[in-house]
Amino acid sequence: MDLLGGIGLGGPVSSGSGAAAQSKPADLLGDLFGGGGGGIGVSTSSAAPAVDPLAGLFGGSSAVSPLSVSASAPKTYTCYNKHGLVITLAPTRDSPTSIVILSTFTNTGGVGVVTNLSFQVAVPKSLKLAMQPASSSTVEIGQSATQSMRIENPTKAVVRLRLKVVFAVSGQPVDEIVEFSSFDASLFA
Repeated sequence: MDLLGGIGLGGPVSSGSGAAAQSKPADLLGDLFGGGGGGIGVSTSSAAPAVDPLAGLFGGSSAVSPLSVSASAPKTYTCYNKHGLVITLAPTRDSPTSIVILSTFTNTGGVGVVTNLSFQVAVPKSLKLAMQPASSSTVEIGQSATQSMRIENPTKAVVRLRLKVVFAVSGQPVDEIVEFSSFDASLFA
């Protein structure tokens, strides 16, 4: 039973007499406005690109291409890479005076499962820091966890971070402090 009333939408449509589908492209506008025949079918055996009947109106080609998203991903900075744990920071500008940093904790599987993960950050007094909780305190081998923070920087000073990383891997406790100040200066330019 044809629920769409014979409107060709790119799939095979058989004619009312049961004959095999024709290999003529569907005329969607003709179908909508009453022209272009009712039993038009589309053959799925050819590998021709899909055709957009309206593309010619705006000077484009009639071949439909996949939508390409050109949103650039933020630059990432590796601030820690020891004991099978890699911590990267991906800052994005939130406003002219603030940035949001997505911290990603990835267990590269070098030693074992990372447990009891705690990530603390300190900033100079001229900056204001707000941290969200981590997505998990346990990171399985080959998996990642994330934590987001927002830094207000009204003076547009160089962002310096003091990071305290505490975790256990294969039962061995790790407690380290790392200094990081390698963000691009253009972040607050």
